Amino acid sequence: MDYIQTLSVLVRGSLQEKLQWIFKFYDVDDNGKLTKQTLENILRSLYDLLGANNCVYPPVYEDTIEKHLDIIFKKIDPRNLGSINAEDFIKFCLH
Repeated sequence: MDYIQTLSVLVRGSLQEKLQWIFKFYDVDDNGKLTKQTLENILRSLYDLLGANNCVYPPVYEDTIEKHLDIIFKKIDPRNLGSINAEDFIKFCLH
């Protein structure tokens, strides 16, 4: 049933519903927020999917991940709370 509901949202849902689903997908702790640690894990997983050599040029280093996290949080965490809630995530994506 969850699979069918997800497909329905992704195929026929509004942009707002799709963004809500994406947020929930990244909210692995199911606590309604994305922390730097959560996003760091996601970024590392994405780079790992690119392969052992990261298949990107230049290769991704620790400071690159930190820079990406800083950029994300400067843009999406306007109140410097150290976490991103669904409302701020969706607002940023719609902007």
